[in-house]
Amino acid sequence: MAKYNTKQRDILIEYFKSKPDIVLSAKEIAADLGAQISKSAVYRNLPLLVKEGTLQQCLVENSNANYYRYISNDTCKEHLHFACKKCGKTLHIPENTTRKIITLLNDSGDFETDITDTVIYGLCKNCD
Repeated sequence: MAKYNTKQRDILIEYFKSKPDIVLSAKEIAADLGAQISKSAVYRNLPLLVKEGTLQQCLVENSNANYYRYISNDTCKEHLHFACKKCGKTLHIPENTTRKIITLLNDSGDFETDITDTVIYGLCKNCD
C-alpha cells in the first residue's frame, strides 16, 4: 500500500516519534493533540496507519480501548516486545531471546508463532 501522508497523518506520526516505546490509547492521543488535529481525524487515521505498518495496534489488559505504538523500523517486526500494562512503556526483547522463545513455543507442537505483532504484557520494574 502506498503511503500518502496528509498534514493530519504527519502530525500523528511526529507525535508517535516523540513518544517512542509508549503504548497510547486513541483517547489519550486525541487529548494530547486537541489543538493540532481534530478528534475525528485521530480516530479516522489511526487504523490507516496500522494498515500501512506505521503503527501497531496493541491490547491492554482490562481495557476495551484501542491502544497504539509506533513501529520505528522493520527490525521491530523481527523481535518480541514487552509492554507494561500500567504505564505503557514498551521494551524491545533482544533478537536472540526472541528466537529462543519462538523455538520453545514452536517445539512444543502446540503453537505456530507469528512475531510480527506480538507484545507480551506485564508490569515494568517501576510499576511493580
